[in-house]
Amino acid sequence: MAGVGGHSFGITLTVLSGLFFVLAMIAGATWAWPWIKRVRIGLAPPDAELKKLRRENEELNANKAALEKELEEAQPTEGQIGKLGVVSAEDPLRTIIQQLTAERDALKEEKRQDLQDQRRKRIEDWRSAINNHEFGGYPRFASTVAYSQMKPHLRLEVVEMLEAPRTFHVGNEARGDSAYGYTLLDEVARIEKEWGLV
Repeated sequence: MAGVGGHSFGITLTVLSGLFFVLAMIAGATWAWPWIKRVRIGLAPPDAELKKLRRENEELNANKAALEKELEEAQPTEGQIGKLGVVSAEDPLRTIIQQLTAERDALKEEKRQDLQDQRRKRIEDWRSAINNHEFGGYPRFASTVAYSQMKPHLRLEVVEMLEAPRTFHVGNEARGDSAYGYTLLDEVARIEKEWGLV
């Protein structure tokens, strides 16, 4: 009898475990179904909904085109306004817009001129610093203010040439003893051309 009772307890435990598992699966599916459904709908909208949205988009585009055409036809021409002796309500507004546009353009041109003047001054200062510097001695040109201003505009190989430690580049007879001076002057000329100053 003891063996039979222990056996039935095992069967009962197995059946209860199975029922618990089935209930857990049902509860999990019920709980997760709304999110699964949303993800499925978000990834692949049903064809009917997609067709409906496309049709609505086409209708809106057609309505927009019709309204734009209607608006264009409703606008009186300057000849019609002149015949009626009516002053257009747009004239004062148009005048203000034209004045503001002219002021804006003048300010842009003034700003451009100021920038060009600043750039010309900077080019002059750089040339002066290069011509007055004694290359090969100390301090090195790479430690000057002029070089710091020029550096963002210099080609990488020129920066490497000037900042190389314990290195001296020898020039040639045609351009001078030091390659640094004429290389920097060439760079200044290139920058001047890029800035549209020449």
